[in-house]
Amino acid sequence: MIKNVLLKIFIKMIRNFKTGFIFYKKYIIPSLLLNFLMIFMEIVPVVMVIYKIFMATLIFVLIKIPPANEKLIFYHNLGLRSRSLFAIALFYELVLTTACLSILFII
Repeated sequence: MIKNVLLKIFIKMIRNFKTGFIFYKKYIIPSLLLNFLMIFMEIVPVVMVIYKIFMATLIFVLIKIPPANEKLIFYHNLGLRSRSLFAIALFYELVLTTACLSILFII
């Protein structure tokens, strides 16, 4: 009984992350360019992460405006709320930033 409930929660979580990636994939290239620009300018990694969180929050506030909110209807129909969608996008953003920073420290 508990295994079935946990399995359903896990499957829903995986589906939400896949749907969130559909939303985020149009922002991968600009994010990579911004990451490499910040690395080239030798900005401190903590500042990079704080900047990314600030930008994600700003985008979340701007997307709550009704005309921009209509663009999220596809994701609402798939069962994702705006907050969940942007939390998943922020997760992907921080993973990408961490990957870029780790490449910097390896080189």
